[in-house]
Amino acid sequence: MLKLIKLSLLLLLFAYTARAQENTESQKFLTDFFKDKTAKELFIYTDKLWPSRYDELLHSINADTLRGNLFIKKNNPDYIVLSKEEKAYILKCLQEQRADTWPNHLLPNSRLVLYDTIASIFKDRKREWTYFYSHYGAKFHSFSKPIFLRNNSLCFFYSDYSCGGLCGFGNFAIYRRNNGKWEEIISLFSWIS
Repeated sequence: MLKLIKLSLLLLLFAYTARAQENTESQKFLTDFFKDKTAKELFIYTDKLWPSRYDELLHSINADTLRGNLFIKKNNPDYIVLSKEEKAYILKCLQEQRADTWPNHLLPNSRLVLYDTIASIFKDRKREWTYFYSHYGAKFHSFSKPIFLRNNSLCFFYSDYSCGGLCGFGNFAIYRRNNGKWEEIISLFSWIS
């Protein structure tokens, strides 16, 4: 019985350590990804993505071979082939993220505005952006949790920003670590307003 308790505690410790390493890697990625934006102005972000956005992200992972919808740079691959396990892992991570939320002060020079607050502001067509601009700032960002594959050499990540009725951009892309820095190699899904 004592061995079973020790084994259970050891497994819990390993699970906690793995989760902490994943969170550290995610924090490093986010800090690096948004460093130019957080250095220039107060970075306003939501605690989660719009619920319908997850459906679009899940749809973009439908195939085992992922092709970009625009080519980012010369010398980058036109496609990436996922194993069944990798695809299942990405889909599982995206499904789990529906319930996750970001904490306040996740990044330097940042402020969290709850998704429910933003949804409430934009339900009222009379105040929408005018209210948001006067109370919060020029724009807000939403983003997924980074999903790492292949020994943390690839990252699947979605980010967007909204800045007005016809102002915004979103991109779900695959990033590759190159000499310690992340570079976008394939855009899987993007939109512009």
